[in-house]
Amino acid sequence: MGIEEFIRRRDEIIDEVGWAVTLVMPAADDSEDGEPIGYTVGLTAHFTDLVLSDRVVRAGTS
Repeated sequence: MGIEEFIRRRDEIIDEVGWAVTLVMPAADDSEDGEPIGYTVGLTAHFTDLVLSDRVVRAGTS
Protein backbone atom coordinates (compact mmCIF):
# COMPACT_ATOMS: atom_id res chain seq x y z
CA MET A 1 0.00 0.00 0.00
CA GLY A 2 1.37 3.41 -0.96
CA ILE A 3 1.30 6.42 1.34
CA GLU A 4 -1.58 8.05 -0.57
CA GLU A 5 -3.73 4.92 -0.17
CA PHE A 6 -2.76 4.66 3.50
CA ILE A 7 -3.79 8.27 4.19
CA ARG A 8 -7.02 7.88 2.21
CA ARG A 9 -7.96 4.73 4.15
CA ARG A 10 -7.02 6.30 7.49
CA ASP A 11 -9.14 9.35 6.70
CA GLU A 12 -12.09 7.08 5.83
CA ILE A 13 -11.76 5.36 9.20
CA ILE A 14 -11.63 8.73 11.00
CA ASP A 15 -14.71 9.89 9.09
CA GLU A 16 -16.52 6.68 10.06
CA VAL A 17 -15.58 6.27 13.74
CA GLY A 18 -13.93 9.58 14.67
CA TRP A 19 -10.39 8.32 15.23
CA ALA A 20 -7.82 5.76 14.09
CA VAL A 21 -4.69 4.06 15.39
CA THR A 22 -1.51 4.13 13.34
CA LEU A 23 1.16 1.50 14.01
CA VAL A 24 4.75 2.22 12.99
CA MET A 25 7.04 -0.79 12.86
CA PRO A 26 10.85 -0.56 12.74
CA ALA A 27 12.47 -1.58 9.48
CA ALA A 28 13.84 -5.10 9.36
CA ASP A 29 17.39 -3.74 9.27
CA ASP A 30 16.95 -1.40 12.27
CA SER A 31 19.17 -1.99 15.26
CA GLU A 32 17.82 -3.72 18.34
CA ASP A 33 16.87 -0.24 19.62
CA GLY A 34 14.07 0.02 17.05
CA GLU A 35 10.69 -0.31 18.74
CA PRO A 36 7.20 -0.37 17.27
CA ILE A 37 4.95 2.50 18.31
CA GLY A 38 1.26 3.11 17.91
CA TYR A 39 -0.52 6.43 18.10
CA THR A 40 -4.05 7.69 17.76
CA VAL A 41 -5.14 10.16 15.10
CA GLY A 42 -8.32 12.18 15.43
CA LEU A 43 -8.89 12.07 19.17
CA THR A 44 -7.64 15.62 19.79
CA ALA A 45 -11.05 17.04 18.87
CA HIS A 46 -12.36 15.53 22.15
CA PHE A 47 -9.49 13.89 24.03
CA THR A 48 -5.70 13.77 24.23
CA ASP A 49 -4.10 11.57 21.58
CA LEU A 50 -2.25 8.51 22.85
CA VAL A 51 1.21 7.20 21.98
CA LEU A 52 2.25 3.66 22.96
CA SER A 53 5.53 1.90 22.49
CA ASP A 54 6.55 -1.68 23.05
CA ARG A 55 8.75 -0.53 25.94
CA VAL A 56 5.83 1.18 27.69
CA VAL A 57 3.59 -1.85 27.21
CA ARG A 58 6.21 -4.22 28.59
CA ALA A 59 6.95 -1.95 31.56
CA GLY A 60 3.26 -1.68 32.36
CA THR A 61 2.73 -5.43 32.31
CA SER A 62 5.86 -6.66 34.05
